[in-house]
Amino acid sequence: MNEIYVANFYNLKIGDRILRPKGLIFKHHGIYVGIHNGIPLVAENQVGVGVRCVTLSGFLHGNISNIVGIERFNKSEDMRRKIIPRIEKLLGTQYDLVNFNCEHFAEFIQHGKPKSQQVKNAFIGLGAMALIGIFASAKR
Repeated sequence: MNEIYVANFYNLKIGDRILRPKGLIFKHHGIYVGIHNGIPLVAENQVGVGVRCVTLSGFLHGNISNIVGIERFNKSEDMRRKIIPRIEKLLGTQYDLVNFNCEHFAEFIQHGKPKSQQVKNAFIGLGAMALIGIFASAKR
């Protein structure tokens, strides 16, 4: 895969969020950090590794069709210049599924607040299943 072609094809800019599949229903979030030494890089928060920078190809597992979404960083150029220093401060921060996963990381980098709709949805789903189980048990 020609990473520079991919970056140019999608018109990626520093701060844009790239999404790829992570399992059957979840998405992995990464932040595009630009081309460094001729290689497009993405910052991610990876299980067992934490916050790091990887090549665009590595983030996509070498397959451009793994891009399932791009969320543009639509803020000022001044805000865009703050993306790299914000990522640098977090390099090495450990992954935490509930409190600081890849989506928390991407939200923090783009919007200043770590949050994860995927975690929220998972807890809502678990809560709903628990209530169904309680009601089902009560009917017996």
